[in-house]
Amino acid sequence: MYAEQYVVADRTFESKVSASWGSHLDLVASQLDGFQGVNPSHAKFANQGWGCDSGATAPWKDPKTGAASNQPTCIPDPALDPVKFPHGGAFAATAVPHIPTIMDEMDQAGVSWHIYAPTASQHFYGWSICPSFADCLYTGQQAHTSQPSQVLTDAANGTLPNVSYVVALDNQSQHNSNSMLAGDDWIGSVVNGIMNGPDWRSTAIFITYDDCGCFYDHVPPPAGAGVREPMVIVSPCVTPASTDSHTAYAGESTLAFIEHTFKLAPLVASGDGAAYDYGQSFDPSRPGCGGAGQAPATTARAQIRPISAAERAYLKAHPADPNDPT
Repeated sequence: MYAEQYVVADRTFESKVSASWGSHLDLVASQLDGFQGVNPSHAKFANQGWGCDSGATAPWKDPKTGAASNQPTCIPDPALDPVKFPHGGAFAATAVPHIPTIMDEMDQAGVSWHIYAPTASQHFYGWSICPSFADCLYTGQQAHTSQPSQVLTDAANGTLPNVSYVVALDNQSQHNSNSMLAGDDWIGSVVNGIMNGPDWRSTAIFITYDDCGCFYDHVPPPAGAGVREPMVIVSPCVTPASTDSHTAYAGESTLAFIEHTFKLAPLVASGDGAAYDYGQSFDPSRPGCGGAGQAPATTARAQIRPISAAERAYLKAHPADPNDPT
């Protein structure tokens, strides 16, 4: 429904061939910092996810020498207390260098932000972004994180920050063996909640996925890029029922949108610094865009539907593969 009423950006790709963990690094850093786009080992996965405190490793290649090795799944922070964090926040010695994130840039510029994502007590904490960066997990930035349902409260109260990242729980993620309807309902509840709240007139929502469903796609990716990804842009400020066919990259282009909106420097000149920012999708002159006192011209809300008994029975009889790396 959102795709019909708002914008489909139908040439959005992964900028790098990567599984879920790498895509979440790229989403806030515009690079993989030498990691090869492979999901981490599952050490302690059920409890700690994939980040600095996980005990997990992933394939990494030294950008200077090309030497390959497995390294802790952590972007270390050498500014941390070396006594408390002898490896820069990684659980073991690491050759991975520190890189900045969009969270660092927003902090420096006074741009408010929050990550609504699974916490350490919830499955798929590995998608939660912050745990993979020591200068988020072990600093005051960690206070900018909370479980996904908090976004509904903040939307209703009009206390959303300038920039929000919302990551679904496992059973809302639309992965194999999960309910597609449950995922649609979660997306609908978040978007509807923002539409019904006081921040809607000045909000742009980017709905995307970290990789693909891996069915055949007739659109080949640009050279060096990964698969084409869904991208729907929902906002009172977009041209309704339109398609944006400019070539974009889910991580870099959303970063470029944030940077251009809040006048931040790019993280990687050849990445987000060169990326298309979905600018052609927006028309700030549309009625209700950014203005108070009038309803937006386009406010199409999703219908939330209960999961049928038949679907619940099917899901119970077809549990997820515990070795599924996504």
